[in-house]
Amino acid sequence: MKTGLNLQTLLQKDTQHQKLNPLLKTIIINQKNALKSLIVIVIITITTSFSYSSPAMKFDPAGTWVYSAPDVTEGYTEGEMIIEEIEDGYSITVVFFGEYKVKADKVEYSKKSLVCTFNVEGELVTISGTFKKDEFKGTTSYSEGVFDFSAERKIEKIEE
Repeated sequence: MKTGLNLQTLLQKDTQHQKLNPLLKTIIINQKNALKSLIVIVIITITTSFSYSSPAMKFDPAGTWVYSAPDVTEGYTEGEMIIEEIEDGYSITVVFFGEYKVKADKVEYSKKSLVCTFNVEGELVTISGTFKKDEFKGTTSYSEGVFDFSAERKIEKIEE
């Protein structure tokens, strides 16, 4: 601000010539205001760059999940759980034996937690658990008891 100091010095020396005084005062005030504005902009930029973080990505459970429930009735220990997003939430279809499909009667999903119920050969089955990245850990329950249930998201290979 070499110009500002020279103008200020000139203003102090120009007490005899009152014609230049108002003009020099205006120039000095404008320079001070510009400097204040620049300082404010720099402070705002610095504080917002440290305090702003990008919003967390929302987890979406939709996709095909390969499940394992090793202690349940033979034939139902492995399969796929297909989760699809629909208008009011999610729908789930469980695939046994590679072809036997059962659609869930009720699906509740909130904050990475899932509870769904469906009927398999007249038996009410419940799956409940929590998603963590591409893994699902929880339990399945029916008249025989409560058993461990886990699944991993099936990654579709893109053919080139």
